[in-house]
Amino acid sequence: MMQQLEFVEMATRNTASKTDAPSVEDLAAQLDTLRGDIAHLTELMGDYGKDRVNKAGATAQKHAADLRARAEHDAERLQAQANEFAHDAEAFMRERPATTLGMAAALGFLVGILTSRR
Repeated sequence: MMQQLEFVEMATRNTASKTDAPSVEDLAAQLDTLRGDIAHLTELMGDYGKDRVNKAGATAQKHAADLRARAEHDAERLQAQANEFAHDAEAFMRERPATTLGMAAALGFLVGILTSRR
C-alpha cells in the first residue's frame, strides 16, 4: 500500500510540473508580444532621433539667421563709415587744394622709390 501511495504522489508531482510548464502556444504568444514590444521601441527610438535632428536643424537655422542679421548690420555700419571717410576726404581736398596736391606728389614719390629696382 505504501508503494502505491508513493507512486500516486510521484505521478501527481509529474503531472503538476507538466501543467505548470508553459505550452508552445504560450511561448509563441510571448514571442509575438516581445516582437511587438521591440518593434514599438524601435519606432520610438526612430521618432526620438528624428525629433533631435529637427531640433538641431531649427537651432542651426536660428543661429544662421542671427549671424546673417549681425553681418548685414556690420556691413551697413562699415559702408556708412566708408561714405563718411570719403566725404571728409573730399571736404579736405576742397578746403586745402595745395596741401592735397603736395600730399599726392609726396605719395607718388614714395611709391616710386619703393617700387624702383636698383
